[in-house]
Amino acid sequence: MATIRKISWKKGDGSPTYGYQLTYMDGLKKRHRKTFETKAAADAWRVKIEAELADGKHVPASASRTVRKGWDEWLHYLENLQRVGKRERTTVRHYRTHFEKHISPQPIADIGMSQLTPAHIQAFVEELDGSLSHALGMKVYMTLRMLLTYCRRRGWLAHNPCEGIRLERPKRYDKHQIMIPPKEEIRKILAAATECDITGKSTAMLRLMVFRGLRISEVRGLPRKALQLSGKAPHMKIIQRADDYCKIGPPKSHTSFRTLALSPEDVLALKKWILAGGIKDDPEALVFGTKTGKAESYQNLYYRWWAPMMRKAGLAAPVRDPKTGAAVIEKKTGKEKVIPAFTPHQLRHAFASLSIEQGIGPKQLQVMMGHSSIKMTMDTYGHLWKDDAADQALAIAIERQLG
Repeated sequence: MATIRKISWKKGDGSPTYGYQLTYMDGLKKRHRKTFETKAAADAWRVKIEAELADGKHVPASASRTVRKGWDEWLHYLENLQRVGKRERTTVRHYRTHFEKHISPQPIADIGMSQLTPAHIQAFVEELDGSLSHALGMKVYMTLRMLLTYCRRRGWLAHNPCEGIRLERPKRYDKHQIMIPPKEEIRKILAAATECDITGKSTAMLRLMVFRGLRISEVRGLPRKALQLSGKAPHMKIIQRADDYCKIGPPKSHTSFRTLALSPEDVLALKKWILAGGIKDDPEALVFGTKTGKAESYQNLYYRWWAPMMRKAGLAAPVRDPKTGAAVIEKKTGKEKVIPAFTPHQLRHAFASLSIEQGIGPKQLQVMMGHSSIKMTMDTYGHLWKDDAADQALAIAIERQLG
């Protein structure tokens, strides 16, 4: 039980002053004292303390941390997990970026966790709503939630102040729809790949992204053992990928492990490249690796393969100097620097669109693309499932009801 008593003491000038001292024992039988100016404030704190003690959730201020200090401890924990392969380096980097750019500059970072309330979280969320996109705001907020969950497990936080707090979802007309490359542009880039590269490497890579929906990281990390190019049912298995640091590891999520059928054209393209590229018989060898057998970096592929190929296809705009308006020339190649009309990842959107046109259902598309949930598939591509004939039949039937 907590007790309150009136106390008095002298100020520096010798004049007397009064206050109210709250005394209580925590769960470890350690005595704590806190002084208030008024009895009402002390009594309000007493009610809070006794409720927390009864629920076993009380954390004394001396045992708590600021949010910033909690972040330091959590980051150290994440880096240890990364060292033993239980967290990806890219994931830890994203958490660090979220905290350093969007949480650390805010007042919430220096609040003690024992004083942290839903009101503080709500103020932080409103700041995110007003300054970041919904997608980025959600990522930053989830980083904060995971941080506070860790701190609660360590006993530095008595309760979850994020409970009931959420970002405002954008209205339907505010949502940014994905950009799907038109079929004509896909044809152009496939033709450019054939012209640019007689070895067949570009064509083989593009086919896996356009017609099989592979992520660029899955293409970069594709091992020879994942390909079954003979027999009645040629196929490939997605069993690993290359991350942003060219490290080979498991796919993005457990649902990203999948088996995909290969068409005769896929098989021909892959065989041509394997023969021309001198891919080793070693089953662990990467199909699209560097000459030394390591994974290609995304930056290298983008600037040395993707951008030139898009330029060849006529699907890239020149970068212009903001002062003179003249085209910027690359020092190494002597050619104009360009910005491709779309990124390699958007080829996955093209695959999804082409698949839906062929009548594929949401669940099958989820499996083929390796999405973590059907919700993700529907949120991204749900607007592409249309049935114009059924809509027209419904409209006619409704009219007929009125004679």
